[in-house]
Formats: sequence, structure tokens, C-alpha cells
Amino acid sequence: MTKSDTDSWRLSDAPNGGTHRVDSVTANGSAGPHLSDSAQDTEPLPAVEIHYPKSIEDDARAYKCREERREQWSLLLEGLMVVAVFAYGALAYRQWHSMLAVSENSLKALQATERAYAAALRVSEQTYAATLQASAKSHVVEVQATERAYVTFGSKTGELGEFLDNPIPGQKRVIALHFYNSGHSTARHLAIHVVTTDSSEPISRRHRFKGSQGDIVSTGVSAERDLAAGAEHSEYIVSPWSQRELAENMTETFTITGQLEYCDTFGTYHCQGFRSNYMPNIRQFVPSSLQSCAAEPVNATGRLGKDYKEIEPCEQTDELVEHSQTDMPRIAPGASRSGSKD
Repeated sequence: MTKSDTDSWRLSDAPNGGTHRVDSVTANGSAGPHLSDSAQDTEPLPAVEIHYPKSIEDDARAYKCREERREQWSLLLEGLMVVAVFAYGALAYRQWHSMLAVSENSLKALQATERAYAAALRVSEQTYAATLQASAKSHVVEVQATERAYVTFGSKTGELGEFLDNPIPGQKRVIALHFYNSGHSTARHLAIHVVTTDSSEPISRRHRFKGSQGDIVSTGVSAERDLAAGAEHSEYIVSPWSQRELAENMTETFTITGQLEYCDTFGTYHCQGFRSNYMPNIRQFVPSSLQSCAAEPVNATGRLGKDYKEIEPCEQTDELVEHSQTDMPRIAPGASRSGSKD
């Protein structure tokens, strides 16, 4: 084998494609190790290159590229996973924080709703209670207005007064003034104050005082009585004329004024003035304009000691309970001409 043949030979030409060791050969066919030292110094060893088939090298390069790409994709995937984990954690934290905020807002809204409901319930209860109270008061007022006593000047037939003969001979005649309770309950503590034109007597109203020991004292000018529903009462005064004078003075008129006061069964005080003129020409008492209660003297309520304090002029509900058990009117219906003489 020549040198050129040796140089053109490749490892791929060897059988089975294995790796082979190639030794240089001299011209006489002896192997390299048996060369003399002088021959080795003069002739260098030949250079041997090992070449693989191109397909193997391409496969190797492709495999290496795939491995590199696989490592790159693996690193990218790991990075994406890390990013995804952080993103999921951030999203989960954000959602958790949002849920806390929503829960807190829901709690605040629920508390606000509860407060609004409680306030509305209180307002509703107050409105309902006020409505019931107003309805009860309205009912009480209506009952009192329909069932209370109404004492008016004049009899049931409308007659205001009349002259009666004096049982004492030679004395002035007596005038009977009529009053009528047109209400549905008893008029209690009825007092009638009558003043004629020639009288300067002041009119005092009914007053009640309660002492330090619990005793109650009533004061007033006229006598008091109870007048049942539908009953009449006659108040008697002395006429300013005798029978002869009355017959002679056919044109002279005179006036009777006064006021009546009473308590109804509901504890309310009533006072009403009245006025009437006597007309001799027709021999009748005619009504005059409606009068209000007269003003009292300044010291009208100062007659009792300092241990007494003025209270309501009529018995109130708690006081009427005891009185209602024995409430028998002193003037029964039908006693049309009974009364007291002043």
C-alpha cells in the first residue's frame, strides 16, 4: 500500500464501521515500532483524521439542537409556571381581598338595613300609638260631647221665668227662673247666681281647695245641687215690684242677669252666663244676648289658709269612682217645680 493509498483510506472503509488503530508502514513493510531511532527522527508520523458519515453527524447535530430546544422550552415552561403561580396567587389574594371588602360592605349594608328597619319600626310604633291615642281621645271627646250634661236657661218648653204670688201678704211677688238639663247625664254641683238690675252683689265661681291633711273644701256663693238628665230646676228670687206695682208699671222693663255653673260626670267644669228682660206689656220674660261668665273679684280664691291649695273645681276621674257608686240625683226627672228659695 502506498502512502497515497494510506492517506485516502478512511475509518468508514473499515469493516463493521468500528474504530481501528492505524500504524504507519515503511517501504520495506516493517512496522513503526521497529524503526530505528534515526529513522524516527528523520520521518514524522502521519496525521490520521476520523470522519463519520454525514447522516450520523446530521442526526447528532439535530439531536443536540432538539436537546437544546427541549431545555429552552423546559426553562420557558418552568418560568411560565412560576409566573402563573405568582399570577394565581396575586389573583387569589385580590379575590380574597375583594371578598373581604364585599363581606364588609354587605355587613355594613345589613347593619344599615337593620338600623333603618329598627328606626322605621319605632316610627311605625310611635305613629300607631299616636293614632291609637288620638283615636282614643277623639272617642272620649265624642262620648263626652254626646253623653255630658247640658244645663240651659229656660224650661223644657222654653219658658224662661214667671211671677208667683208671695205667701206672705203685702210682700213683693216671687220670680221663678227655670233651668233644664237637656243632656244625657247628671249635672253635678249645679249653682245658679242671679243678679237683678238694682243689685251690686259680685258673682263668685265654684272653687275647691285641698288641705295638708288631705281634706277638700268647696267654696261658692250659691247652694249646690245635682240635676239629673232631662230634669228641670226652678231658681226663686224676689220681684222688684209688688203685685200692685206690677199692675201699674206696664211699660217699665227690668233685667235679670246671672250665670250658672256645674260639673259633668267626666270631671269637666262648665260656666255659662244668662240674661233676660221682662216685658210688662206682654207679661213675659224674653231672652237677651248670650253672656259669658263674669270675672271674679281679685281675692275670690284667697279666703282659706295657706295650708290649702286650690285644685280642679270638679272631681276628677279617680274621685268620681267612689261617687259613681252612690250617685243618686237630688232632683229627679219630673220634679219640674222644685227648688230652693234665695
